Amino acid sequence: MSFYFFDCKGSDCYGKKTIRTEKDILGGEKYNTIKESYDNEAFMKQRKYCLLGLLIILLVLSGCVVNKDRNGEDATEECNSEITTDIEEMDEEALVAGRYYEYCKNGEMYQSELLSIETPLDFHITLNKDGTYEWYDCILSSYMGMGQYTVDNGILTMTEKEYVIEGRKSVMKDPDPEKGGMTFVNHFRIDGDKLIYISEGSTNFLYVRLQDGDVFNAAEPVNNMEVDPREAGLTMEVMADTVTPAGCKMNLSNNGKQSYKYVPAVLFFKIKEDGTWYDLANIGPFEESEEQVLEGNTEKIIEVKWDKAYGKFEPGEYRIIMSMYYYRNEGGSVTVEVTDDFTIK
Repeated sequence: MSFYFFDCKGSDCYGKKTIRTEKDILGGEKYNTIKESYDNEAFMKQRKYCLLGLLIILLVLSGCVVNKDRNGEDATEECNSEITTDIEEMDEEALVAGRYYEYCKNGEMYQSELLSIETPLDFHITLNKDGTYEWYDCILSSYMGMGQYTVDNGILTMTEKEYVIEGRKSVMKDPDPEKGGMTFVNHFRIDGDKLIYISEGSTNFLYVRLQDGDVFNAAEPVNNMEVDPREAGLTMEVMADTVTPAGCKMNLSNNGKQSYKYVPAVLFFKIKEDGTWYDLANIGPFEESEEQVLEGNTEKIIEVKWDKAYGKFEPGEYRIIMSMYYYRNEGGSVTVEVTDDFTIK
């Protein structure tokens, strides 16, 4: 596990983050003591919940037998049907993708074994539509967990990853233990708009140690909300005949009533290799640029340059991404990511 501390602001931060591990912060002896206590706690929990699970199974089977005796029919199939009906009738991955979840105990005071003071709980999880996630469990920490999730038979599994720069690509890989990396793997049962924590087989999180059955509720992010560009009526089209290795012209279109702001120089890119899209790592700060406005029911042609932040592009397939946004009267913002693909020959 690594903590990231930034001694800079804005685009100047690129390449200037300092990495420190838990052992650096806590000291080796305290870290090993806490880790050992966590491992012992996990073992005791696993044994306890195995016994509890066996008891529940016996009770469920007993209930089925009672139903059969009382109703004169076999109730075993009915019990299994009740357990699997939701899993068979809904696509859980589609249900959770793109959603934001808040811990049901947020706001309560919590004493973490990694901190010397109590802090109010502020734990949330974001499951992105591309199969990645982020989580944040402590208001005093600069660490944000990230990784990839899968859904199998109603169980959500979150596996921690970290971004590694390979050439120009930013690739998600397993954390490197030799550099202080620790892989978190956590499981949740999907129950409609809720995620219910499963402690068995889970490593738990950093500052907050969840209990079996703890609930995360789907919610709307307080600070911002992402909207599909089709719902917003926003499109961005690269003008193919203007593309150079250093920039291009694009046509922005707003078919809705809401005005959106954007900064032309703040652009993100993906590169396609062997049929897979990878994030493209920048090599410098963005160009200086003023915030612009795209009014409702209007179109605008803009020219963008990316060579300062990304260098000149080699021949290949690329995807350009720009964020457009507006601020809500009730607080927070709404963000729309508009994209388009282009080729440099």
